Amino acid sequence: SGKEDEENNSEEPDPEKRTKEKKRKKELRYYRSAKHYLKLPVEPEETPAEKARRSSAYITASDYNSSVNLMVLGYNTGHYSLFEMPSATLIYDLDSNSGLISSISINRTGDWIAFGSSVDPEADLKTGENKTSSRLFVWEWQSKSHVLDQYGSGATMSNMHECVSYSLDGTHVVSGNLAGKIKVWSGLTGETVASFGDEHVGPIKAIKFAPNKSGKVIVSASLDGTLRAYDLNKFKNFRTFQSSVPDRCPEFVCLDIDSTGEFIAAGTYNYFEIYLYSLQTGKFLEYLTGHEGPVSGVAFSPVSNLLVSTSWDQTVRIWSLFEGSKCMRDTITFSNEVITVAFRPDGNEFVVSLRNGQITFFNVHNAAQIGAPIEGAGDLGTTQLITEASRDSKKFFLTLSYSADGSYLIAGGNSNYICIYHAQEKLLVKKIAITFNMSFDGIFDYVSNRRRKEFGYNLELLEQRQEERTDRPIRLPGVRKGDLGDRQAKPVIAVCQMVFSPTMRSFAAATTEGVLVYSLDVSRHFDPYRLAVDVDPDSIKRALKSKDFGTALTQTIQLNDKRLFLKVIESIPLDEMESITASLEIDYVRRVLDFMADILPQTRHLEYYLLWIKVLLYKHGMTLKNMPSRDVTPTVRALHQNMHRLLMDIKQNSDYSKYSLEYLTKTTRGPITTNDDDETLMDCNRTDLDNTELSTGAPSMLVNGDDEMCE
Repeated sequence: SGKEDEENNSEEPDPEKRTKEKKRKKELRYYRSAKHYLKLPVEPEETPAEKARRSSAYITASDYNSSVNLMVLGYNTGHYSLFEMPSATLIYDLDSNSGLISSISINRTGDWIAFGSSVDPEADLKTGENKTSSRLFVWEWQSKSHVLDQYGSGATMSNMHECVSYSLDGTHVVSGNLAGKIKVWSGLTGETVASFGDEHVGPIKAIKFAPNKSGKVIVSASLDGTLRAYDLNKFKNFRTFQSSVPDRCPEFVCLDIDSTGEFIAAGTYNYFEIYLYSLQTGKFLEYLTGHEGPVSGVAFSPVSNLLVSTSWDQTVRIWSLFEGSKCMRDTITFSNEVITVAFRPDGNEFVVSLRNGQITFFNVHNAAQIGAPIEGAGDLGTTQLITEASRDSKKFFLTLSYSADGSYLIAGGNSNYICIYHAQEKLLVKKIAITFNMSFDGIFDYVSNRRRKEFGYNLELLEQRQEERTDRPIRLPGVRKGDLGDRQAKPVIAVCQMVFSPTMRSFAAATTEGVLVYSLDVSRHFDPYRLAVDVDPDSIKRALKSKDFGTALTQTIQLNDKRLFLKVIESIPLDEMESITASLEIDYVRRVLDFMADILPQTRHLEYYLLWIKVLLYKHGMTLKNMPSRDVTPTVRALHQNMHRLLMDIKQNSDYSKYSLEYLTKTTRGPITTNDDDETLMDCNRTDLDNTELSTGAPSMLVNGDDEMCE
């Protein structure tokens, strides 16, 4: 009111009030300008179940790009919607056919959208709405095409992978899980190459690449009573092996393929028999009897027709195949159950794992034990006795695998550790912890000197004190047992199967944490090489200024600085490339190739760097070939991986341009003009064109008819 204004004007202004008023005016205030109900629309052709599923959907993830006014919403049903803001106009409403959308990210330009789909914890394995596989896919929404689409193994027990195998050339890894699904991974990029999930109806317990089949045939064994062979060229199941006896369903738990790739041996859990099949014809040959317990492992000799089998009946049997009824040659008896078996690559020795944690070596010719066994129980670690499943007595090796040269043996089992032994010396070389996830039992070793007795630890006292701990959670009133809020047991970490790569540069493990690949081919860290006192960034800049490119490149390699290397290498003229390359030492050449491998995925000067690589390999290729593989192989593999990715990117861009041009030539009606002077250069409806040039300097495009592409 006017009276109040006069009173305010009569008062002397307060500096603090002025400051507060200015700050208040500068503060941003947000208010709601609109409100939209973004519920999934119900399609008229949907079934009642689909309509009910849509009606119960709720938002689980979202992202917004202000530069293009695009908002993306993800729902628990796997649907995702695109809206134009601020009007909230629906652009697309699609179903990803996966689990709930847990994460969404839009790139800076707004062209690509990345979706992360996690495992639906409420998925029912018996229904068709099973969404138990995690998924990552990148979608280009304007063209409705997938840029990347990768499936994970999931986090439920049904998705746990129990078997894994390497291809003959080490470029692919295949795994099978308890849900009956097979995944083929690229050993170079780690991406999913193929997936098979509709054939097996039971858990897959063993899987292997067939030898001498160009590395493109996979054979799997399942508890559903079938062995299946898959062709990676056609991506289909081309052969199924079953029992020859009607109403007889053997549960296959292990398999192996002979070195010729013609015969398959599979051990059963319920009938204690070994089935032999011909991979070439698909016919059942015979079954081997003699074991009195489940057959836990089978292995063919790499150089002969011998087959070794292990069983829970505490025996190992050596079979000489194709000799009629007297094919069983030797039987070795133990005091514990035998878990698995593996042959040395030369075929003269095999190794078995026992239930008490021992690893024993045998001569295949006379079935004699070679030296003392490896006492591996201690290498698997000892933990605090919390549950029955994590007892130290239950820690043993489930899988064994020799390296390609037979010098090392890798072993894993019901433990958090992977053990690598020297096969001849029988010594532990390295022990690797696969996880530090505290949701598993048996992660860390537990030792308490207070509870140590004269002859070891009092296990009964440990269990008793575990029950009498004061920090145990308090149960609900009136509840004795069966309290769902008191979790008595955690899942136990385990390594189900491991296999060495044929190149000996890596090995793969199927664990409760997923399929893990360990490799020696790692990127190099900062490591100054032959660094002198007078080598620094200023000296490199002075050498560049004086056009002493050889010295600048050598000092950059010594300093091992990637930014300086980019500046120096891109300053070298093409005519000096060969002379500088010839003057480099072989160690410097290897480091230059390391830098090139790191730069290739990021650089825009692709042809320039490819010329460098070509000159380096032409000048020093034979010298690099004669160097130890451990020094050269990581560099060559890194170059190969990055160049393969570039090739795929260029191919994808070329295909996109090709189909875009085809679309334009079929839809364009009328002349095509330039933007400079609007001069008509070509008409795709005409067949004869003059060989003129565009105003930009590019050659003219020749057109062969209405239905062909302008090139």
